[in-house]
Formats: sequence, C-alpha cells, structure tokens
Amino acid sequence: MHKARKELKIFTRNQLKYDEILGKVARIESTVNFFYDLFEFSIQNINIYELQEDLLKARKTIEFQSCFTNPDPKVSVIVPVSRPLSVIEKCLNSVLNQTFKNLELILICEYKNIELQNWVVNRNDKRIILEILNHEYFVTGNWSKWATSGARSRNRGLELATGDFFTFLDDDDFMIRNKIEMCVKIVQQNRIEFLAHNEKSTLAKGNKILRLNKILKTRRFHSGSIDYLGFGGNVYLLHRYFLKIKWPIFNYKNMRGNDIVYSRMIFASNPKFEFLPETLTIKS
Repeated sequence: MHKARKELKIFTRNQLKYDEILGKVARIESTVNFFYDLFEFSIQNINIYELQEDLLKARKTIEFQSCFTNPDPKVSVIVPVSRPLSVIEKCLNSVLNQTFKNLELILICEYKNIELQNWVVNRNDKRIILEILNHEYFVTGNWSKWATSGARSRNRGLELATGDFFTFLDDDDFMIRNKIEMCVKIVQQNRIEFLAHNEKSTLAKGNKILRLNKILKTRRFHSGSIDYLGFGGNVYLLHRYFLKIKWPIFNYKNMRGNDIVYSRMIFASNPKFEFLPETLTIKS
C-alpha cells in the first residue's frame, strides 16, 4: 500500500510538471498568434477594438436582430471549387438536398470547368450561383499557391452572399441532411452569432470524431483558445454581420492555416458563441 501511494505521488508530480509545460507552450503560441492576427487585421484595415464596439452597437439595430426574428431566414453556403465534378458532386448534393430549403449555394470555381457549368445548367436550381475566377492553380499543384487561390475564392463568396447567415464547405466534404435546419433553429432561438459544431473524418482510423476530443484534451491548458478548438471552415454558421471579415491570405501564404486564423478574427469581436457536440459535417 505504501509503495502504491509513493508511486501515485510521483506520477501526480510528473503529470503536474507535464501540464505546466504544456500550459507555457500554449501561452507562447498564443502570443505569437496574437501578433499574426493583428497583422492580418491591419491588412484588412480593421481595428480590433473598434470592431468590438461596432458589434455592440450593431446588436441594438433592427437590421441585426431581424436575422433572428425572420420566420424564413436565408442561409448562404460558400463552396470554393478546385476539384472535378466526380469528386464534388456529393458535396453539392448534400447542400441542395438539405431539409432546410431557403438557401443559396455559392460556387466559386477556381478554373474554367465546363463540366460543372453543364451540371449547373442541367440541375436548373435557382439557388445555385456559379462564378468562374479562372485562377491558374489547381488542388494538385503548389499547395501554398492553391491555398491562396482558395482563400480568394471564399472572399469572393463573402461578397456575393445575401443570406441572414452563412457557412462554408470544402468541395470534397459534405453535410448531413439536417445540418442547416438544426443550426438555424439553435441560432435563432438563442440569438447565437457564431455557431460551431463537430466534424467527422472518414480518413481517420475508426471514423474518429474530430474537434471534440481536441477540445476536451486541451481546454484545461488554454481555455477559450480557437487554436485548440481547432475549428475549420466546414463547422461554422455565422451571422451576416461577419461578412465584413475576410478570409486571411497572408497567413495561408505563410503556412499558418487560415481556417484557424479566420476563426480567431471572428472571435476577436467577442461574438455570442455556442459549440454543438453533434457531428454535422463529414470530412472526406
């Protein structure tokens, strides 16, 4: 018994040291990210403190609150397209076949894609908006250049979006059938401005659920950090107020990962946030 207690004390002491080291690493990384985020805000000519004040004022307006009170709100789904139709058709159908019908599917194609153009014509769905940007980069090309192109495509989607709320979806992933209906119901009932949910990867061993495990593992070290929540663009539903914040391009070029930077930029305005543990998108 005495030996077991001694071993427990040693284990506890080592675990505390390990936790302390992880906490220090998290704080250092947080400081580095803070300066990266400030630089991105300066590129977009946004003052973080003015943004916080602006959101407080916006909440008091009828226009802002109408997104929550609208009995038939509209949702914009922005999909940057860089893959062939055979890959992305499942993604597109998962949006168009949602139980929630008042949506617009904004396809920003990064290169001339006749096959996709024909598919849109044959589908004959007025909810589809297709724009061809004719970027020179493809998903199989230089990663950094392609990723930069993808960021620009998302930003063009933000410019075209007319919904009360908006979300993103990568062209090789897909939504479960009632994702948007479930999310809209929650944001309207609770007046949530930034809703995120879980995501599952079919590539991970055993169909392992992403995001939630990461949250539970690291929240004790760095509570509230978007870095450690690990949000990607597939898991958002945002109030249209945040259309003004653009997808970071600088951080993509520097391999920082723009999903997380974009999330932190939204969080910097201090939105009303909620996380759902339900898995509502599947990452292929």
